[in-house]
Amino acid sequence: MKVSANNIGNIKNILSQDVKNFEGGNLRYFSKNWYKYTQDSYILDIISNGLKLDLMEMPIQNQYSIHPLAKNETEIVSSEIQKLLNKKVLVHTKPEIGQFVSGVFTRDKKAGNKRMILNLKRFNNFINYKHFKMESINNVYLSFIT
Repeated sequence: MKVSANNIGNIKNILSQDVKNFEGGNLRYFSKNWYKYTQDSYILDIISNGLKLDLMEMPIQNQYSIHPLAKNETEIVSSEIQKLLNKKVLVHTKPEIGQFVSGVFTRDKKAGNKRMILNLKRFNNFINYKHFKMESINNVYLSFIT
């Protein structure tokens, strides 16, 4: 889709509004709309059916350690978790046999505040590696105007 530079502001507003209204687990309900933007069967399958992890073996965790967070980090993590719960990206669960527990920590952002990171380093050892490049929102905007 080619768009003139004059319309880029409108596109930014539409995309930004869609991101603000995001609710986890709803992509599959809009899978038909994705055909307007891509014919990539891999992407369309993920949108329609969800991402299936390519496990090399069943993840096993004999023990896990929780690294304590500083008080200000605890507040940041609690706030971020609440935001993800509100967006339905996360749901409350109960402990169960065979679960895999990963910790969280915070790192500084360029703006000076902190971001929450889910540490999946140990879990990633069970997943078949596939290269993935995360596109920035600016790259998405640029793809509309070039």
